[in-house]
Amino acid sequence: MPLVNLRSLIEEAETNKHALAGFNILNLEMTEGVVEAAKTLGVPVILNVHPDQIIHSSLEMIAAMVKEIAGRVKVPVVLHLDYASNFSILREAISCGFTSLMFVAPAELSFEEIIRETRSAAELSHSNDLLLESEFKSEGNNGITDPDQAERFIRETGVDILSPQIGTSHGGGKADLDLELLKVIKQKAKCYISLHGGSGVEDTIIQKAIGIGINKASVYSQISKSAIEKMKERLGSGDVPDMVEASGIIKDAVKKTVTDRLNVLSMRKIDTLHKPGSPLNSGPGHYIDSLVRDVTRQVMKKSKTEDQ
Repeated sequence: MPLVNLRSLIEEAETNKHALAGFNILNLEMTEGVVEAAKTLGVPVILNVHPDQIIHSSLEMIAAMVKEIAGRVKVPVVLHLDYASNFSILREAISCGFTSLMFVAPAELSFEEIIRETRSAAELSHSNDLLLESEFKSEGNNGITDPDQAERFIRETGVDILSPQIGTSHGGGKADLDLELLKVIKQKAKCYISLHGGSGVEDTIIQKAIGIGINKASVYSQISKSAIEKMKERLGSGDVPDMVEASGIIKDAVKKTVTDRLNVLSMRKIDTLHKPGSPLNSGPGHYIDSLVRDVTRQVMKKSKTEDQ
């Protein structure tokens, strides 16, 4: 299936109270592990590309690889640019065929300047029929997002998806989500909400946050750590594996962790996820069959229009 625009998927996630899962990828093994997990479960997936994490590659190379892998499966795949901080990389991602964008203005700017910069990024995104995600750091209170500032930020920039700081911690450290703050931000900002830095949060709390209004959640630390830990186990066994075996170890570790996260974020019951024989497509996941059909029809319709 061709890459899918985030818009239709996040609208559906908002309606049906589950979260889309985004996983940072930076090579073939991670990409295949993520997409194979989504294919097995029959759910859509977002592939995040952070500019700082592809120093050995490029947006063009990553985009070409993702398009090839996504074209082999029948689940929706979104290619998302994560944490862009300048307009040149936004434009490059658009030209490479990314289907979702995130822009974060430099933190040293004033709030007024951040709004101005982000508004321009939103205009660029919308002119290419793409949603824009963004975040800003509130002054004081350890950077925790101020709901009134969040409301103004969304209203004056036109950003579609807000990533608020509600007690999360990047890098997999312990996090303590303020669910009441999340509720207020959702009510005031009236936009889609994205969660970053939630690796250290218990699954039950994550699902409560989704029930309040998280529509999209990103994961990197957990899949990175799981792959490295599996590799350490293999290296500790004595002989050194060749690159073919090493690639398989990484892909399998990523797939296993991604499967677990997809189950949690699609709101399957926590107490049944790890039971032997547990049905992978139980609960809200049944929506995916009709969603795939709808997205496929949209893609085919667009392709026919472009051919005419």
